[in-house]
Amino acid sequence: MDRKTKSLLWKVLILAAVIVVILICFWSFQNAKKQTVAIVGQSVSASSSTSIAPRMENGAATRQIASPQQSSSRQSTGNRSKHIDWPTRGTPVDTAIESLQPLADSGDTEAMLMLSSYLEGCRMANRGTDDVIRQHVIDNTLQREQAQLNGRPYTNELESITGEIAVRIAQRDQCAKIDFDRATHWFDWIARAAQSGDTNAMVDYASHAFEDFYDHDQLLNNFDEVTRRRAIAATYLQQALEQHNCNALIRFEWAYAGERGMGALFAPDPSAAYAYELAGHLWQSAYSPAYAKNAEGVDVLADRAKMLNADQILAAQTRGTAIFERYCRGVGE
Repeated sequence: MDRKTKSLLWKVLILAAVIVVILICFWSFQNAKKQTVAIVGQSVSASSSTSIAPRMENGAATRQIASPQQSSSRQSTGNRSKHIDWPTRGTPVDTAIESLQPLADSGDTEAMLMLSSYLEGCRMANRGTDDVIRQHVIDNTLQREQAQLNGRPYTNELESITGEIAVRIAQRDQCAKIDFDRATHWFDWIARAAQSGDTNAMVDYASHAFEDFYDHDQLLNNFDEVTRRRAIAATYLQQALEQHNCNALIRFEWAYAGERGMGALFAPDPSAAYAYELAGHLWQSAYSPAYAKNAEGVDVLADRAKMLNADQILAAQTRGTAIFERYCRGVGE
C-alpha cells in the first residue's frame, strides 16, 4: 500500500471516529435532558397530589390568590377604604391620582400602592411630540419582534399598534397635569405602605426597589441608596414569606436568577432560583390542579435545571419542597 493510499485511509478513519464521538455526545445530551425533565415531573407530581381550593363563603372566595407570575402586589390585601369609587382602566391618570391622594394620605395601603403605580407611569411617560411617541412605539414593536425571532413569533396587528400610540399620547397629556417632581417620588408610597406592615407592599418594595436606577452606572452613582434599599428589600421579602404571603416566592426566584430588574438584591444562585421556582409551582398546583399541568411552569424548571448537575437538582428540589411545606402549604385553603 503506497503512502498516498495510507494517508487517505487514515483521514477516513479519523473522520469516522469524529462522527461516532458526535453521535455519542448527542445521545448523552438527549438522555440527560430526558432525565432532568423526568426528575422535575416526579417532584411536581409527588408534591401536588392534594387539591387545596380557596375557602368559599356565601358562594364566593373570601381571598383570591393570584398566580405569582401574574400577580402584582399593587393590589393590596391591607387596609382598604370601603364604599369608594376606585379608579378603573378608563379613568384618566390625573383624575385617578387626585382621587387616590387623600386616601393614601389617610393610611389606606391599597390607595398608596395604586397611587405609586400611577405616579410611576407618569415618571416614565414619553413627553415627546405625537410623532416621537409614534416612532417610539413602532421601534419597540420591531425590537420585540427581533428579540423573539428564534422563539415564539411576536405578532402585533396594526390596530394594536395604533391603539398603543393613542394610549401613550393620552398618558402624556394626562400626566402633563401632574407635577413631575411629584411623580419622581412614586416609590415613597410603596415604602410607606410596607412600613405599615402590609405584606403585599413588602413584596412590592423588593420588586421595584431598583427601578429608579436603570443601568449599571446609576447603581454605582447611587451606591448608598441602593445598598440601603437592598437591605430593606431582602428583609421585607423574607418577612412577607414568613407571614405566608406566597407571592414572595417568585420574587425570590427572579432575584436569585438576576431577572426582572431584581438582580441587585442577591448574588446569583441558580440552585436557589430553581428551589423557589419549584416552591411556587407546588403552591399554585396545590390549590389549582390544572396548574400542575401548566407547561410554562415545567419549562421554567427545566431551564433552571440546565445550569445544575444531577446532585444540585436533587438538593434544590429538597430545598424547594421544604420551602413550600414550611410557608405555603395550605395557603389559599
